[in-house]
Amino acid sequence: MSRDNNLIVSGSYDGTLKIWDVTTEECVSTLNEHQDGIRSVALNTDASLALSGSFDCSLKLWDISTGKCLRTFIGHTAEIHSVCFSSDGKFALSGAFDRTLKYWDIETGECLLTLKEDSDVYSVSLSHDNRFAISGNGDATLKIWDISTGECLKVFEEHTDVVSSVDLTQDNRYAVSVSGDETIKLWKLDLPDIKKPVSEEEVIHNPIDKPTKNYWKLGGLILLPLIILSFGLMFWVSSNSGKDTADRKPPKTKEQTCDRAIANAQAGIQNYQSIKNNNENISSKAISTLKQTLDEIETQYQNNKQPVCLEEYLGRVRHKYAVEVLASSGQQQEAIDLLKKVPSSYSQIEAVKQKLQEWDK
Repeated sequence: MSRDNNLIVSGSYDGTLKIWDVTTEECVSTLNEHQDGIRSVALNTDASLALSGSFDCSLKLWDISTGKCLRTFIGHTAEIHSVCFSSDGKFALSGAFDRTLKYWDIETGECLLTLKEDSDVYSVSLSHDNRFAISGNGDATLKIWDISTGECLKVFEEHTDVVSSVDLTQDNRYAVSVSGDETIKLWKLDLPDIKKPVSEEEVIHNPIDKPTKNYWKLGGLILLPLIILSFGLMFWVSSNSGKDTADRKPPKTKEQTCDRAIANAQAGIQNYQSIKNNNENISSKAISTLKQTLDEIETQYQNNKQPVCLEEYLGRVRHKYAVEVLASSGQQQEAIDLLKKVPSSYSQIEAVKQKLQEWDK
């Protein structure tokens, strides 16, 4: 609900957002771009923007006045259960069943920070000064996080069931939580007294200390000769080895590879679905989009020694392409062959088995 109590935004399992006029009790607009149910919605301070988190693993930013989707945030790999704006409206926080919290730049859509949990995340909130995040989790814990470092500052463990809703008081002295154990708890936090709001420049992807401005001049005098010497050494090694070290990049971890491949698969599925929804029949463009998505995740899966972390989305894309493209175009045997390759860990494997049984008759 907006702060002036004139507007309500609701999200539904039918995948739509609805904007309601409180005075007339009428729905003034329906927003429909998510591909699955919506679990959480939030309004910014002046109710000009809405944020939605969906089971399709995406967040969407909406212009309330026009009903247009301004931006889609891709990065989560499981359904999103909670979203919120920062008090200044420049950032957003989301929590999902991929056991992460993600901190986003509203203007660019960039994920600035990912915080890893030990269980599914049910609820998130940001402090008024934008320094702290709080999460309510499936393992019955609350956690307080420092946004500037990514550090978990406190863990509260007195609930005995899922923590479904959390919030912080404006002065950061207390937190309140609601749980499936049928209790509401008020917590005293004793957090550091930090008055200045966090800026985008202070949010870091890794908890590494930064030198203050007062040390730059002295640090530069000390480091400049070392930098020159280092570049000289690099040039000598390059000249003697015949290899161009300037183009070398540190290898990606398996986790980074999976995150990127999953994000690409999500975007590909969404693009395919969007093109498909705008046409009565599946167009060649939609088919091409889904085939490209399939080829990309197949390549990542094979090139990275078939990591388990890709199996859910590999199964999802194989399943969709087999049923909606191959079988629909009369290529049933090809569809059967592709479905037989769906990983057994895929969440809809029973539906795959049922389809194979139908086709084998």
